[in-house]
Amino acid sequence: MKGVVELGGPQLGLTAEEAKDLCSNLDRVYANISADALSQPFHPPLPHCLSDKRAKQGHYFAYYPPHASDKTPGDHISSRLRRQFSVLHLSAQEEFPASIVLVPSWGASWENGTMQYLDDMLADVKRKKSISIHESALMAISAGGPAGFRLYNDHPDRFPCYVSLASGPPQAIVPLLKEDLRFS
Repeated sequence: MKGVVELGGPQLGLTAEEAKDLCSNLDRVYANISADALSQPFHPPLPHCLSDKRAKQGHYFAYYPPHASDKTPGDHISSRLRRQFSVLHLSAQEEFPASIVLVPSWGASWENGTMQYLDDMLADVKRKKSISIHESALMAISAGGPAGFRLYNDHPDRFPCYVSLASGPPQAIVPLLKEDLRFS
């Protein structure tokens, strides 16, 4: 990430000062990730995600804020690759400190992710933590975006909104998008 900023700052529309500030912030985030105790016994999901054998159970990362309960809002985030749990943990602490954040692991891309996978995550949270998440926003990053647009369009009653980061809807779904959807 820093290499892109340092080498491609002008192409990204960044001034030298903005690139320097962004690199300083990235250094801070990477230092926090390295120091995060939760990342120490980290087991990456890639063997699960890329296995050619059908998994007997799913996999997801979860962040639970202190004192999480049935009233705690939830966010589902689908992503192309889940790099480290500590990235999720630190991001959640900074950006969604009062929300439960669930990140599904599904292949190398979440393009074919399903509502059933999300429902299974919610059921697992209820089983393991005795917490029922009643309202959850849907957020997708990068290659998870197309699945997010599809799932939100098919199940708009399940999510108050859909946030897509670094992704847009596939051209085939654009004419099919319902008019009353809320996008960010």
